[in-house]
Amino acid sequence: MTNQVGGWSALMTPDQFSQGMKQAEDAFSSLPGVSYQALAAQEQVVAGMNYCYFCKAQVVSPASAAYMTRILVYVAPGAIL
Repeated sequence: MTNQVGGWSALMTPDQFSQGMKQAEDAFSSLPGVSYQALAAQEQVVAGMNYCYFCKAQVVSPASAAYMTRILVYVAPGAIL
């Protein structure tokens, strides 16, 4: 985590994800149509939490090519994922 208010944390690998980061990742990983694999992420304390995931994504269809994407997730204060 960063000491700067509103600043992003250092880049983390999946084995370093906090419980909140793992829950947010589970939420987007279960979306149909595209397979996401989180490779790294950052978190930011705001009025709630922002999570930024850097992912390998692939459309779930034959012969589809993988690509890199960034997924931003906002979790409101007191929200349950």
